[in-house]
Amino acid sequence: MFEVNLEMLQTLDQLERHPSWYMRSPLLVSLHSAPNDLIECDAYLMKNFRPDLLTSETLIADYRDTPERRYILPRDREEQATSVIIDIKKQDAAQ
Repeated sequence: MFEVNLEMLQTLDQLERHPSWYMRSPLLVSLHSAPNDLIECDAYLMKNFRPDLLTSETLIADYRDTPERRYILPRDREEQATSVIIDIKKQDAAQ
């Protein structure tokens, strides 16, 4: 568990494209160490989920930066992946 200040929360909102792609929503969760104690936290939930996103060849299971699968900065990604992102942004803007 960790806390973030307002500046970091704004950075996370920008990273998660809140509110156009993901909505930051409060949730009650419990920790394994204290399953009876509920803690309020924020989670980013996808708006307008599209099942085809799960079949994408660019889907990765996690975001760990490993030698086998390096994290690629958005500016260094292939043009094809960037065009998909642009198309999604256009769809969001139209809604």
